[in-house]
Amino acid sequence: MLRSASSVESWRPSFSFVLVRACVELKQPEQVQLTLSKMDERLQDLKSLAGDKKDRQKSYLEQLSGYWGRTAQLAELQQRKLDAPKLSSAGTGLVFVCAGG
Repeated sequence: MLRSASSVESWRPSFSFVLVRACVELKQPEQVQLTLSKMDERLQDLKSLAGDKKDRQKSYLEQLSGYWGRTAQLAELQQRKLDAPKLSSAGTGLVFVCAGG
């Protein structure tokens, strides 16, 4: 579902980032995964709304970077090793591959 530009822009990713950090500290990987899933949905909306607008693209990329940082924290919490980032031809750029189980 595509949200309006105003609802996506009013979303504050810093809250989700803080929530993920707190859940990592409390060792709650399920909550981290749930929050990351919601962040991913919002990032997809933001990406589609960014279009060719440089300021929105910059905001999207900053938030995407934070998302991948939190994904790495989840992998650490789950005691998984992260392989080197690999380029994805279908996605947004970087894909972290979790090794182990």
